[in-house]
Amino acid sequence: MKEKSTSYYLIRDRIIAKREKDGKCCKDYLLRDGKWVEDTSYRFEDTGILLEMDEISEEQAISILNQHILDVLKSKWKAEFAVKKEEWDKNPRWPAKLVKTKFILNGVQYSLFPNDIGLTYDSWDQGFMETIQSDISEDLEVYGAVDIHNIGFID
Repeated sequence: MKEKSTSYYLIRDRIIAKREKDGKCCKDYLLRDGKWVEDTSYRFEDTGILLEMDEISEEQAISILNQHILDVLKSKWKAEFAVKKEEWDKNPRWPAKLVKTKFILNGVQYSLFPNDIGLTYDSWDQGFMETIQSDISEDLEVYGAVDIHNIGFID
């Protein structure tokens, strides 16, 4: 019977890697843009940076992975929604309150609020967030988020 295991690593305090072993066979992955990408060009252990590599727990790896995913998405949303926000500000449709998007990412529950994507808690900004919540949900699903709930109330 082959023994399967996964180990996670933090390389140079900034790169997340994992090694999946299945018997004598192993595959290495690096975290790139919030997704695991197979390290086919070289094995991360063979790069000469082994001394700068620390094994970390799965919980630590998930926490770092999730934070990386959320940072990538928040930056994307701030840039992507800037034009829509300018149009909204010219003719806002409705005010809202208590707007947030709740979801589970890799087993951890999160909530996104207007200020997380560069908006304020102003009722008009919250109304704008309601208009983009479906786009936010779609992006979250791409990165594996589940149990996504968009919450908000017209003010």
